[in-house]
Amino acid sequence: MKFRPFLLVSCLLWPSLVTAQEVVELSEYQLNANNEGVRALVEKDYSKAVGSFQSSLRLGEANITWLNLGRTYQKMGRCLDARDAYEKAKTAPPVASPTLDEVEKVRTAYASELPAVCPAVVTVKCDSGLTINGTPSTCNEPHEIPPGTHTFAAAGNEQTLDLAEGEFKTIAIEAQVSVTPPTITPAPNSGFSTAEVVGLGIAGLGGATMLTALILDQTYVGTKVDAAEQDGATQTQRTEATDAQGLNKVVLFTGVGLAAVGGLVYAFGPEDSPQATVWLAPSPSGVAFGGQF
Repeated sequence: MKFRPFLLVSCLLWPSLVTAQEVVELSEYQLNANNEGVRALVEKDYSKAVGSFQSSLRLGEANITWLNLGRTYQKMGRCLDARDAYEKAKTAPPVASPTLDEVEKVRTAYASELPAVCPAVVTVKCDSGLTINGTPSTCNEPHEIPPGTHTFAAAGNEQTLDLAEGEFKTIAIEAQVSVTPPTITPAPNSGFSTAEVVGLGIAGLGGATMLTALILDQTYVGTKVDAAEQDGATQTQRTEATDAQGLNKVVLFTGVGLAAVGGLVYAFGPEDSPQATVWLAPSPSGVAFGGQF
């Protein structure tokens, strides 16, 4: 089979001694596909170049084909694909010309360019205060970062990533939430002493009792009295009216007595008694009410 030399991008080819490693001989179709791919790469028709190199690889692997494919991916910005192709060029069967050493030299040069031309891109979802390796940065925006190990910190949390060439990542750093159990805060001091609070309570009870007596007088007692005053009222009706009036007087006088006692306690209670505290505050289970007397 007639051997046709083909191009290696950015490398002059010349006859060289074949290494001791077993070489692969490309078919006529593979040679033409490689040459066509190199021309497309030079003309920046990267899609066509990829198609040509892949067509050659489908018929058989060769280190030069993987190298040229990796270079095409690198020009396209497909850095992860380029790195993978360069790795395969290391182990793929070599061609006779260029030599294995020549291919490896170019492969090493191309691969060394990846960190510069294909940085990693990381977007950090956070609220504020983002730092990358200790340098202030902006949350929620993409950052081009050289391959390697980097530390991302925000709001008291941090993440460490080992980034490869051309890698795209989105991470989220949430703020540390400090959960403090709710506390019950008493309301300001009411200003009343214990004696005053007790006096007001007794007086209030007395007032409620007197109000009850007035209501009874207008309803229950009044009904009994009206029935007793009618012509032909029975002795039982008159007795019931008398009992109802007596009961209502007891209730009324009890209310008056309570109100009077409460007033006296309020007015003449010990002045040095501790002030009472009454409060209403939220609690974990709802609303809490309490006080100190």
